[in-house]
Amino acid sequence: MRYGVLLLLAACLLACSEADPIQPPEEVPVPEPRPAKIEEMRVVKISGDQAARVPPPEVAGLTIRAVVGQDGWTSEPLVARIEVVQPGGLQALHADDSVYVPKGTLVHWLLDDGAGRLFASTTATDDTATTVNRWAPGTKAGRFRARAGRLVGTEIVYDAEFELEVLPGPPVRIYLLQ
Repeated sequence: MRYGVLLLLAACLLACSEADPIQPPEEVPVPEPRPAKIEEMRVVKISGDQAARVPPPEVAGLTIRAVVGQDGWTSEPLVARIEVVQPGGLQALHADDSVYVPKGTLVHWLLDDGAGRLFASTTATDDTATTVNRWAPGTKAGRFRARAGRLVGTEIVYDAEFELEVLPGPPVRIYLLQ
């Protein structure tokens, strides 16, 4: 009987030694960060909708100051950010995803005719994927748009739109001397 128990114990040990040892769970590899493809990006407006007065013309050698400042640019910049989105959708990817917007990504701008001018037609993002442009209103009162977008293939796709309004300045009387 003693030998029977020992034999049974030896058989169990032998069976256990031939079985696969317990393997630790496989580690899921963390993907390396990669720059987003242009198709995975969208330009989003942060701030910049604004209204400015048309500067009045020069009267009798005196220049009347405009609301836009001495340099002609408004004090409120047009601010946009590039966000990473899922391909084919507009939902933003989760913050823990390893896709990022590279610093220096270009944003292209377009201003409606008659609205004035933009400081730059193309700007680059900083390390927070944000870009800034400036607007100098024209002399024609009205509502206008500035748009910001990205180059996809050979076409510029405008994602963000800013509302700009040029307000008329004070009325001016002109007297003709005869």
